[in-house]
Amino acid sequence: MKIVHSIIATLFSLTVGTQLHASEKQLWTPFDTLLIKQFTNVQVSPDGENTFIRVLEPFAPDKNPYNVKRWINTYIVSNKTGQLTPVDEHNSVLGFDWSYDGKWLIYSTGSVEKGAIWLRPSNGGKAKKIYESSFAGAGVTLSPDGEKIAIPASRLQKNVSDSKQSQIYGQIYLLSFQDKKFENPKVEALTPDTLNVSQMMDPMFSWSPDSRYLVFSVDNKDWRGGTNSTLAMIDVNTKEIVELLSEKTALIGPIFSPDQEYVAYVKTSGLGVNENIDQKLEEDVKICTFNLKTKENQCINRNTSNLINLVGWTEDSKFLLYNNYDETKINIHQVSLDGTQDIILNKGLEGLVNGFSLSHNNKYLGFLYSNMTTPQEAYFTPLSSFQPHQITHLQNVPSLKSLKSEIIKWKSFDGLEIEGTFTYPPEFKKGTKTPLIVWIHGGPAGVASKDFLGETSLGPFSPAVLASEGYAIFLPNYRGSKGYEANFVNMSYKDFGGGDFKDILYGIDDLIKKGIVDPDRIVIGGWSYGGFLSAWAITHDQRFKAAIVGAGPIDWYTNTAVADNSVFEIRHMGRDLKDWFKMSPLMTIKNTKTPVLIQQGENDTRVPVANTFELSYALRRLKVPYKGILYRGQEHGFQYSSPAIYDAMNDQVAWVKEHVKPYQVIK
Repeated sequence: MKIVHSIIATLFSLTVGTQLHASEKQLWTPFDTLLIKQFTNVQVSPDGENTFIRVLEPFAPDKNPYNVKRWINTYIVSNKTGQLTPVDEHNSVLGFDWSYDGKWLIYSTGSVEKGAIWLRPSNGGKAKKIYESSFAGAGVTLSPDGEKIAIPASRLQKNVSDSKQSQIYGQIYLLSFQDKKFENPKVEALTPDTLNVSQMMDPMFSWSPDSRYLVFSVDNKDWRGGTNSTLAMIDVNTKEIVELLSEKTALIGPIFSPDQEYVAYVKTSGLGVNENIDQKLEEDVKICTFNLKTKENQCINRNTSNLINLVGWTEDSKFLLYNNYDETKINIHQVSLDGTQDIILNKGLEGLVNGFSLSHNNKYLGFLYSNMTTPQEAYFTPLSSFQPHQITHLQNVPSLKSLKSEIIKWKSFDGLEIEGTFTYPPEFKKGTKTPLIVWIHGGPAGVASKDFLGETSLGPFSPAVLASEGYAIFLPNYRGSKGYEANFVNMSYKDFGGGDFKDILYGIDDLIKKGIVDPDRIVIGGWSYGGFLSAWAITHDQRFKAAIVGAGPIDWYTNTAVADNSVFEIRHMGRDLKDWFKMSPLMTIKNTKTPVLIQQGENDTRVPVANTFELSYALRRLKVPYKGILYRGQEHGFQYSSPAIYDAMNDQVAWVKEHVKPYQVIK
């Protein structure tokens, strides 16, 4: 076992690797993945003229993957011309909000220790500092009357495990201005410091249309990760807090309706403080409404665990907007309050439609869109008629339009239909057979989607990298994946490595029967739960010529004892240790003959590195070829654009090419 890669330790391999990629002219390389820009916010102004965007932009002026600089840049984009105007070139923008007439952008800057709030004209001009505080304001929310700003104030808390300080949100502070001049605000704590305002979903709180109330959620977590939530409303004039409802689950993202008759919110499944820890975890998420007059609470039963975000209300208060995983896509839905009408607005956009925000007057939508061949960009549309208009063209990476991908479906062992994505190697000829990389998503309630193939949403792995090297890429959505009905995602209960593993094998067999895949050139890999299934695969099936086990639990007993989400695992596997051992690849490791690449971040707390050491030791004793790599400074998920992602993908390419020859184009 070795720990890699410091910048100094990889300078030589960097030079060699860059020359190889340049000479082979690969369609997509690990270095290209480092340069993908990541949008984090899109907010349309109420007049529909401009959109605020925040983008994480990597730069590599010397084309050195170990010298990639990352900047968080914020812009005002003209929705008509696409012109970009930087918001603040000197400070990092934390939170932002438009004035209700669209003429001003209000934003916060700073750090945990100190923050400031600024006012900037939307049509250009110099920003004006209107408040400076000793606490950090990670968000700013302007009242409809333009006279008050609500801020989620943070405070510092020491982490018991590592003595580090972390930022938590405890209170809402209120800044009151006179005559909308935004000068000399009156500052006061609106909520007491005994309440923990939930930050589980954006928005954290919402103004009433008459500017008198704020609605928010309070959560109280216990040591098991459980939550008792209270939905509450505060009168900003009297500071009187009214409890609307309280439940043994999470109630998040509350939003007033435009007519101020309802509060919409999201109710998630989860472990309440007083619930039985042995209770089976039922993945389910509901959109609910609370009638402020009748006190009636109504939830829309969507039979799904796939909700991403509650976006807001339509202008007439009759419908709610939310975005949701629908199989391999992410869509924006418009649903009636009783759930009888539910339509997808973005029909025709086949990919991931995400990052939605609704303008204050409920007239315009801002969102992000990507598909398997095109990376994410920002869009906006009037809500009255969904006519998306692309407003940014910031990505500067190679096109993947020459890669052919499709959704494939097959019947599993019990007749259940399973699907996944399949990407062909470049220049694939019909009638020939291709080597195959099976890459398994984590979770188990993850999903292989129509995400951009150059992305690393499935661990430090980009489908485009190995596809460009001459391998077909198969990403199966086995039972337990999200994006489907709730009973589908719950099928993995006490069955890790059972039905889900058979789903994957049946998918591989289907590709072989169709004459597409060479049965003698198959590699299996995955990250997190996908790493577990990869390890499980090589202890139960000898067809694989190589494997990649990325941050995978090998011994559930060891993992559950020290992982940071032990409750989650207990509620998926139960408490019977016999079941834990039965579902652990370490118990059947003696069957392994497949060469294994083991990859993990050295600071992983979700799947502690003890798993990697156990697997390495077992393979060494069995004299099975393996290579174990811990990536310095990385956790369960690798840092965006870090050199470790570049190294991990190059390590995967080298391992696969060592054991399986790529597809050869027949001229």
